[in-house]
Amino acid sequence: RGADGGASGESSVQTGGESAAFRRVKCLAAAAAKNAFASNVAGLSAACAILASAGAALGSASNGSATTGTNAGSSSTYVTAVTAGDAFLAHVADVVEAVARKRGDPEAQTAQINDAVAAARAVTRAVTCTPGAVRAVLSRVPVYLLDGSSPDADGVGVRPGFVALFADFEFADSVGRFTRSFLATGSESAGSTSRPVKSADDEALELALMFTLAAGSSSNDVTAAVTAHLASIVERTAHPDESASARAVTLLAATFRVASSLASISSCDWLQRALRWALVERVIPNAMVTLVSSVMSIPEVSGSNADAAASTCLECVARWRTAEARTRGSRISPPAWNLVATDLSNLAVSLSREPINEVGDPIDGVHVITARLSSLAGVARGLAAVSSDAKSFDEIAAAVSGSIVNLEKVLQRLSTNITPKVTDPPKVTDGAASILMDARAAGWTASAALLSVPLVVLSASASAAAVRLLDDALEGLPAVSSAGDEPSRLLAGLRAIVALLERVVPAFPGEPEASLGVKVAASVERSVRSSRFRKNAPIWAAAVSCVLHPRLFGSSSRLHAAASDGAAGSSSA
Repeated sequence: RGADGGASGESSVQTGGESAAFRRVKCLAAAAAKNAFASNVAGLSAACAILASAGAALGSASNGSATTGTNAGSSSTYVTAVTAGDAFLAHVADVVEAVARKRGDPEAQTAQINDAVAAARAVTRAVTCTPGAVRAVLSRVPVYLLDGSSPDADGVGVRPGFVALFADFEFADSVGRFTRSFLATGSESAGSTSRPVKSADDEALELALMFTLAAGSSSNDVTAAVTAHLASIVERTAHPDESASARAVTLLAATFRVASSLASISSCDWLQRALRWALVERVIPNAMVTLVSSVMSIPEVSGSNADAAASTCLECVARWRTAEARTRGSRISPPAWNLVATDLSNLAVSLSREPINEVGDPIDGVHVITARLSSLAGVARGLAAVSSDAKSFDEIAAAVSGSIVNLEKVLQRLSTNITPKVTDPPKVTDGAASILMDARAAGWTASAALLSVPLVVLSASASAAAVRLLDDALEGLPAVSSAGDEPSRLLAGLRAIVALLERVVPAFPGEPEASLGVKVAASVERSVRSSRFRKNAPIWAAAVSCVLHPRLFGSSSRLHAAASDGAAGSSSA
């Protein structure tokens, strides 16, 4: 009522640069923000709906006024001070953050944020706001509502609302300024005391999402501005300053990751086609050398930002191939993907070896191994994505086999020379034991990733190494589950067992693998009996997939079908 009354009867009354109508709308937003975190889902829905109605009323009055501002930098009938519009958007951002924390009802969450964005859109049309205030609203939205993985029917979440907001606000230039600032100096949130400093990964993901929203709001065609934006990021990956290069690599990885998530959204075809151009014209000829050399430097510079960012970027570029294959227009030629596959194959073999340069402190050496194995897992997942387009498939198979042999030797060294015995599980408070368990979990993750490369026939030595890797995972599960509250380690071990059983046990053996099945069941039961894992659905799904793995049930079609149904049902839980 306050917004409607102000719009109809008080639109010409201004105090201190603000109209009475806007002050009423801002008071509503302040009240909603103040009570948002203590409200339930119904209360948040009501608050967001009121905000949307108030914003619409303000927008209607603005359209009927003699003088109206349309976006940032314009004069406005209601507000002459930039801080007033920004204050409203700050309240909207707080409401969105409160909504984001309640994930019980995805449909209600989407509707609530859409209402809040509608209010923000109406206000940016009527008053003067700054790009930073608009960005603050976006930064509070859960990523899954923006990157194409929303649980709603279309998978678009709140993207359409932000595309419209950015189009009205002429936000594309602002995204370019934000990006250049990030590439040059790092996180802009470092100077703010009101909000926590974002990591480079988080800020890069936010900028990548903003790029897809702002560029998509102006055109669905690949424009010169889009290609120039991507080219500037790739060029920055070769910057002599390691931190600047790492930021560019992180942003490039985030852009390819978001593009992969948006593969099913037809309105984002322009993005996929722009990345086709960037990969062929910029990434493969220029950036690949930098990325590969950064990953190869891990033995000397363990765990640096450049190393982690480079391996992640290689994985994101390779896994984007699936999205590229679904995009209209001329596809990237197989020779180009073959170059990527060759680089990833060579990296996999190199990363799977033990570090050449030994470190004085054994724990420092474990950190080096963990960094290498984590990168190996990402490289292997990327190789699995591009292997179907590679011509040198025999080389890929040899690389996977060699990597598995090397990986088994590294894990054997960890388990025999460094890691505490399973019969003497480490204490939860033991920091060294936790570091060792992280290394073993990274190794299990890498083994599952290597075995995910399709149609690879392992060599005899790799098959024998896979048997030993399975034994290592079965023996290590109970120790990992008792070494601190880190479910991700246990999940890595369980998923590795599923992948290894697929390779170790022949398809449809003559007799059920009774002894192995008992061993698997006993190890899994010991590892998941803790109450910490009872409500962890991914762990239970992986545990059931291990115990009911089809390869453990011999040639019986009835048992095999029952096991397949149970494993599939648990995986989808």
